[in-house]
Amino acid sequence: DLDHLPPVPAALSTLLTFYNEAINCSNPHHADYDKIKSERDMLKKTQSQDHRCPDYETQLQKREQEIINQFITELELEPKNNSVQEVIAMIKELLPKPAATENELQTALQTAQQTITDLQGQLKEVEKLTAIKKIEIAQLKELFPHRLTASIIQQLQEATTYQQFSQLRNAEIKKYLNQNPTNHSASSSD
Repeated sequence: DLDHLPPVPAALSTLLTFYNEAINCSNPHHADYDKIKSERDMLKKTQSQDHRCPDYETQLQKREQEIINQFITELELEPKNNSVQEVIAMIKELLPKPAATENELQTALQTAQQTITDLQGQLKEVEKLTAIKKIEIAQLKELFPHRLTASIIQQLQEATTYQQFSQLRNAEIKKYLNQNPTNHSASSSD
């Protein structure tokens, strides 16, 4: 209906509003126009949703396979991984894992620090034991110069605890005392 046009020259916003607004036609012959237009739009919409070209599915599958093959080639994946799900799974495996949270890192740090402290304590004990073994082996060599064999010295040096070391040392002293009871009684009376 040309009687309802905005006056010229009109602002662009006025023209756009006029264009976008539905015009109610006063002519009775055109009364069903909006209804027909609405039905046409609905029909187009349902047809486009329901209709598939016979070739469409084949083309879609072919294109999908081309994309998958390109992923397999580019990412140097196994050719047997040829479904979308398998390719996605492989890509997920290749992606870097999320970094540990701050709490996880803090816990790991505390555990590592505790381990270091424990190892330092053990090292001090080993160093003390090594020093004790060295001193006591030297004393045993002085006391029993012909009695202490290389095998006995090696056993004493390989002892990993002071208890083990003292048991070996005491056993050697006891053997010596049992073999030489007179030397023991003479030295104890001095």
